[in-house]
Amino acid sequence: MRQDMFSNLFTKKQKIKSEHIDLKVELKKIAGIHPGAYLSVIYITILLLLFFMFFFLPGIINNGTRVYFNSFPPNSSVWVNGEYSGTTPFKGFLSKGENEIVFKKPGFKESGEVLKIKGYVFATLLKKPELTINKDLEISDYAEIYNYALEDFLRWAVAKDFHESYQPEYLIAKTVSMLKHSGNENKYIELFLEKCFKNITSENLFKDFIKGVLLYRNGNKALLPSDIIDSLLYYAESFSENPSLMIHLFSIVKDPNLLNMDARDNFILAIDNKRMQGFKQKDISQNKSGKSAVHSETVAGKRFAAIPEGNYFTGEYPQTRISINNHDLAPSYSNYLAFEKFYIAENKITNREFLDFINENPSWNRSNIKKLIENNLATNSYLSHWAGDNNPINSDMNAPVYNISWYAAEAYCQWLTKKININNLKAVIPDEYMWEVAQKNAGNILNMMNNVLWDWCSNWFNYADYINPERCYATKLSNSSLPSAGHNNLDGIEKSVRGGSWANKADEVKPFTRASQPPNWCTPFTGFRVALVSENLK
Repeated sequence: MRQDMFSNLFTKKQKIKSEHIDLKVELKKIAGIHPGAYLSVIYITILLLLFFMFFFLPGIINNGTRVYFNSFPPNSSVWVNGEYSGTTPFKGFLSKGENEIVFKKPGFKESGEVLKIKGYVFATLLKKPELTINKDLEISDYAEIYNYALEDFLRWAVAKDFHESYQPEYLIAKTVSMLKHSGNENKYIELFLEKCFKNITSENLFKDFIKGVLLYRNGNKALLPSDIIDSLLYYAESFSENPSLMIHLFSIVKDPNLLNMDARDNFILAIDNKRMQGFKQKDISQNKSGKSAVHSETVAGKRFAAIPEGNYFTGEYPQTRISINNHDLAPSYSNYLAFEKFYIAENKITNREFLDFINENPSWNRSNIKKLIENNLATNSYLSHWAGDNNPINSDMNAPVYNISWYAAEAYCQWLTKKININNLKAVIPDEYMWEVAQKNAGNILNMMNNVLWDWCSNWFNYADYINPERCYATKLSNSSLPSAGHNNLDGIEKSVRGGSWANKADEVKPFTRASQPPNWCTPFTGFRVALVSENLK
């Protein structure tokens, strides 16, 4: 009986599992309307709403016209009703009514006009630009174009590490094209190409340079083989007049498949040896009379090393050359330069000495830091190590001042010139060639290498200045007036520094090692010393 009971239960479970249950949901009528009818209305309403939101709502909210603006030069800024909106080529939307459009580009005249814009509502997101404007800007200042483009290019030169997904802009070619577009030949193209060549640091930038040369020589015409040869011959003349230009070219092109490296090194050594002829036996610590002339003098209460007139060696001796490709140890090309007599301070300017300057020139006090930063003359760390009352700590009065910008050092020199009031002498920041000559020839008097702080130098840093220092040295003096805001008459974006600091190991910095930093920087690694030169020295 118990078996029959289990059998019956098992049979009932099987029947329950085998049964199929149908569930049906039926919508009720609403106000007598059949569900099929009102569902259709709902679906149609949703579609109409989406259609309205996509095709009409944008035009209702922003009633106006889509526009497209292009210009020469490209990348001109577009200002709509006084507000920056983007750069050309520009695609945008202008509201219905009158809109003032202004195109701007450094070195070009502003060009603007008032546009009366129609209002469109339907499908504004899908419509092609209703209004297209192509604007040619007129050059107003060649120097400004030169400065602006060179500053951009020098930033790319600092980057160096390019790869497939990180390529530099063709700024040289673009700038040459801009200058040529005016229809007037001018001195800035050749000057710009020369400055760019001296700062090429990679094959990528060299390609841009070649493109710029071809544009300069040939314009936008189709290139024939004769045009390319003519352009190469144009620069070959420069290489023949100054073979050191070829050395810089060798430092750029590092692909062994493009250059015979042994031939390259032999060429460099041959030029170095030729330059060294007649100087190998010369004692450069002696003046023309042959008597030892490097000595120490006190001028206006400060000790200076007197460097006599003469020819002095700069750069790295060929016998100790490490590598022409090592820009960190440049200048790796040796030269002899003619110097007039000059004096260079045995020690860096101290906190006490700089405080004397500030007491008579309160605009350089740290309390004026906001204004100094606005004018790009200093950074926020300017004299930040001084005490809360903007004075040096007593125990640091005789220590070298640091956290000093190049502009602050330049202002100090101008003040000191008036202060010492010695006929025919003025105080300057020494350029890096003066610094190097002083270090090499007055080492027993000066302690300039790894002497706690780098020294500011007066000249702008260019990677390949060592290829033609005679031309660079022709403008060696720090005699430009201070800018009212940032740097004028741009020749670079960073000033040279020499000597090393407490942060460098002794073997990291050589007498010829060049380094640089922006002139407004104030760091704990950089101070400065002054030199005295003849007022008549140009």
